[in-house]
Amino acid sequence: MKTRFQLRFDLFELGILLTLLVTGWVVVTSYNTVTKFEAGRAKFNESKQLADTLEQANSLAGARLNDVFAMKDLSDLKNECFTTSEHICRTLSELETSLQSFVSNKNAEHLKQLQTRGQELRQWLQKETNRIDVAKQRDLGNWLSQQPTASTNSIASVAFDISDLLIGIYKRYVQFLTNADFVGRNTGLPLSRDRVQKRLRQAEDDAAQTQDLAKQLRSKGQAIELFLNTQTGQITTGNRARVEVSEAVGLGQKRWLDRLEAQFQRVLLATCVTVLALCVLLTVTVYRRMESPEHAKKERQQILTHFGAFASQLAHEIRNPLTAINARLHALQKSLTPGSAEYKDATLIRSEISRLDQIVRDFLLLARPAEPRLASITSELVLQEVKELLLPQCQKRGIDLRLESVVPIQFRADAQQLKQVLINLIQNAADSIEQKGAIFLRARTGEVWIKNNLKEAVMIEVEDTGAGIPAEFKEKIFDPFFSTKTNGTGLGLPISARIIDKHNGFLEFESKAGEGTIFRIVLPAVS
Repeated sequence: MKTRFQLRFDLFELGILLTLLVTGWVVVTSYNTVTKFEAGRAKFNESKQLADTLEQANSLAGARLNDVFAMKDLSDLKNECFTTSEHICRTLSELETSLQSFVSNKNAEHLKQLQTRGQELRQWLQKETNRIDVAKQRDLGNWLSQQPTASTNSIASVAFDISDLLIGIYKRYVQFLTNADFVGRNTGLPLSRDRVQKRLRQAEDDAAQTQDLAKQLRSKGQAIELFLNTQTGQITTGNRARVEVSEAVGLGQKRWLDRLEAQFQRVLLATCVTVLALCVLLTVTVYRRMESPEHAKKERQQILTHFGAFASQLAHEIRNPLTAINARLHALQKSLTPGSAEYKDATLIRSEISRLDQIVRDFLLLARPAEPRLASITSELVLQEVKELLLPQCQKRGIDLRLESVVPIQFRADAQQLKQVLINLIQNAADSIEQKGAIFLRARTGEVWIKNNLKEAVMIEVEDTGAGIPAEFKEKIFDPFFSTKTNGTGLGLPISARIIDKHNGFLEFESKAGEGTIFRIVLPAVS
């Protein structure tokens, strides 16, 4: 049954792997399609831009060649003004929204989005500012000042002002990022509320001023566009023919792009279906991985519950004869000569009787553990007492027993029973090390699923540098009477798990053969 389940689970994971491979192929294909689409769109825009430039430049009767180039440069400058202004305003709105959301909800995802998008816009602005050709804009401004049009004086100043305006936008935006970063790093810290609010207002003012400067940049683009429209006259028949040729080329490019877009939509649909299927498979996988351990725990608890009454009666029937045998043997041993072979045999028999009696006690404790006397405690005191108790024993074996970080969070537990569990875990860790190793004790907090509820929990860990647990033993270590030790009873870990279960928590472990093991006691924290 177990082998068939494992085989079925492996085939299921293989199906997920194949789905991931198909998704990877779809993503690569989509990327290539997008690349072709963008290249084709650029060609189309270039053709359309050429047609617009020819229409504007050729409308000037008797225009010189340098006039044509100047009109082309002016059209490029107009487009840059519109594109830059739109990108700055849109991204700034997103950043302001992310900043407000972080301040309101303390959501780290909003802060991360603010930092990432903020740095992207800063780098883009820096690149745009460095790309400014001051000499070219100066020549363009000189050419505009020579045009016999009433509005050219203001247009000439536009060409000179754009570089200064971009530099001003960049400086103001850097101030916004500085204030936003301060708000992100100090929100929620004690004694920082007033400073955070002040910096938040400064960031809002910086964002507003940056957007105002971006709008001024758009206004300058509109002024250039108005100038270009004013300069456009009647296009001659020869010029119109050339424009129509350019438009025909652009129309052919557009049809090609339409076909490419249809192909991309089919690829995109296949991607969506594949991703949906992958999500379903991953959901089922996660559910089965979570359900399997929970099912095993329920079965183990049911088994322990069923034979609880039987174990109590069996322990009673075994312990009564053992007590009688031990009493008679004690009386018989008094009549023997100390040091004789008979006396040594009697001593050995009494030792084995005591060991058998302890096994019966442990078996009874596993079946019917005592109810814990719960009280609010912290992990530091318990771990410190256990360390002081077992430190001499560990030092004799050359094992370093260390108490690392602890947390002051309270949780409800029976201190004596918790010590019993920790002593058992530390002794097991020492046995796995044998000699010359280390055992680390620590406690931390975190959100953990406990009995189908996500709760704040205290996690007490016992980590060793021993041989680790072999893979074939990992599913058996909590089974009663399973032990890899020569004189082990195989009841220590089952009893420990049973005690922690009575505390409304659970006991888990992580292990790698040859690297060591971590046993973790998980208990709900006091809210």
